Amino acid sequence: MSDELERKSLSVYDYSDKSIAHAWIAVLAYGGLHVFGATMGAFRDPATTGLVIVDAVITSVILGFLAFGIHRKSRLAVALALLFIVGTQLYVWIGLRSITGTIVSVIVTGFLLRGAKRIFENHRELQESKTQPITPP
Repeated sequence: MSDELERKSLSVYDYSDKSIAHAWIAVLAYGGLHVFGATMGAFRDPATTGLVIVDAVITSVILGFLAFGIHRKSRLAVALALLFIVGTQLYVWIGLRSITGTIVSVIVTGFLLRGAKRIFENHRELQESKTQPITPP
């Protein structure tokens, strides 16, 4: 009897799991913090203001498209977002020899991993529901 109550819904309107929403919101927050850091860097070193602004705009556009893709449950978008954020942090650690942004990157990566898990589960559930024959009651 309890199995019937715990049945997972495949409904489009099932909003009980917020993992995907948390993932795309985390990507947008990461982008916002990147823009804030770039702005502070531009004030600190006015000679590189142009490069910092271009970097902030390009990063914002990329992260905006990735966040939209995650919102639309794109497996490619969540994988690219993970690659972008982890790759950026590895560059900061290895290339710049700094620990700047480590905590934010770890938190955002955690949200992205949870969201990726749910996106891939959702895709698998949709594929399984398409292959199962419909039996009359």
